[in-house]
Amino acid sequence: MTPPQITHVKIKHGRCSICGHHGADCTGSEYPEHDRLKSISEYSQQIGAFLEWLQEDGVVLARISKRNGDRLLFDHQSIPERLARYFGIDQNKLEAEKREMLAAIRVESAKQKIRQELAI
Repeated sequence: MTPPQITHVKIKHGRCSICGHHGADCTGSEYPEHDRLKSISEYSQQIGAFLEWLQEDGVVLARISKRNGDRLLFDHQSIPERLARYFGIDQNKLEAEKREMLAAIRVESAKQKIRQELAI
């Protein structure tokens, strides 16, 4: 089974036709990775709930290791990491966008405080 298709803005000459970002997967947003995450949230929540149920039921995932004579090795990847890999979500980009969001919130909060102090 393949993950659902995620719609992206069409790119012209390597740039998003809406916002001008570079890259083939720009969603036209300031936070494209968060938009991608939001677009698959219904699916990822369902799959995540199933994976959690498997864990609670005592089921573990394993991989066949070719280096160790075809032995099974436990797969210790977390559910969020597994879901991100399945849906093609870049967790590093997601974290960078979170930092950008927090910085923007801090700047806006500081601006509001200054406006209040100056009674603007």
